[in-house]
Amino acid sequence: MITIENESFEKVAFVAVGALLVGSVNFTVQPNQKVKKGDEL
Repeated sequence: MITIENESFEKVAFVAVGALLVGSVNFTVQPNQKVKKGDEL
């Protein structure tokens, strides 16, 4: 689970859900790294 803080909203929780028979979900961002809309997580 990732917690997202945004100036426009309160905290938002993001939960990645993998598909059946997918081995894992990998994130490439580091803790406290800022990301923009469309960036790969």
